[in-house]
Amino acid sequence: MTADLLEIVPERHRAAVAGALRRAFGNVPMTAFTQLSGGRSGTLIYRVDMGDVRSVVRLVAQPNALNDPARQFAAMTVASDEGIAPYLHYDDAESGIAITDFVQAVPWSEAFASGTTTIAALGAQIRRLHGGPAIAAFLDAFQCIDGGLETLRGAGATLPPMLRAYLPRFDDVRRMLAPHVVLVSSHNDLNPGNLLYDGARLWIIDWEAAWQNDEMFDVATVLHWFGMEGEREEALLRGYFGAEPTALQRAKLELTRQVVLCYYGLIFLLLTLQAGEVIPALDPEPDTLPTFAETRLLLATGKLPLGNAAQRTEFSLIMINDAMRRMAAPSYGAAVATLAGAV
Repeated sequence: MTADLLEIVPERHRAAVAGALRRAFGNVPMTAFTQLSGGRSGTLIYRVDMGDVRSVVRLVAQPNALNDPARQFAAMTVASDEGIAPYLHYDDAESGIAITDFVQAVPWSEAFASGTTTIAALGAQIRRLHGGPAIAAFLDAFQCIDGGLETLRGAGATLPPMLRAYLPRFDDVRRMLAPHVVLVSSHNDLNPGNLLYDGARLWIIDWEAAWQNDEMFDVATVLHWFGMEGEREEALLRGYFGAEPTALQRAKLELTRQVVLCYYGLIFLLLTLQAGEVIPALDPEPDTLPTFAETRLLLATGKLPLGNAAQRTEFSLIMINDAMRRMAAPSYGAAVATLAGAV
């Protein structure tokens, strides 16, 4: 029965997966084994039912420097021990296999239904991660951005004009943030797919990109992907800082939002390269593009197609355009002045 259920695992990994399950759960009979996801990153994810225990098997089938099993499993261990990530039953970097508890997630709308309590708790979880045991250093956000640009240029890709116009202004962001960088243990990809709400609390999953980064990156990423504004943004910040954020903290966060927009803007161009497609020569007028907030709603409801190069490139430019819109706001100028005055 077990052998039949594991037929969906690539043959060269089946024995290792079976052995990992035995070491984690003993001889408890397996009743279900289904694939949850897997693709570009070279990681396959399965749900397994062992008696009354439901777990997730993570198999790094194509390890590389970016998804290094040793680094990500070490981060998962820290997060599990801190109660931030689902309980880690087993991990083995050599085979690329980790087994965690399965979280039965409910819609995000339920997480927000009780007001800002869950949002504040998320801020506190991020603070606990950042202040907890150190995880490995690898690449900070600026190094990731530099590497992405190098990859695009090395592949002969022509960067969209809007991005080319933005990059010199982004260099100013880098320069202004440099004196204020504080490296901490970071998740680095807190998007809605990596935050699960079980009806009572949040769990953070997918630690593939976890390494040391600036303390504001995770906070700015949550604000970016969840569109938290007003009361919700304030709840996240109070949960994270444990108090009302200072003017300097708010200023640093404002400029870090530029880093997040640039980072994810490049990722969607890199996905086009990874798919073997050519980045199209799109040059839209800025006022013809929707805001990222408008686009986020389509993304959340599955109505935003990102299946081809043109769609992914436009999504990238929506983020770059939003970055430039933020630069034109009075709050950005005030943040720049605050950071300059703090050096």
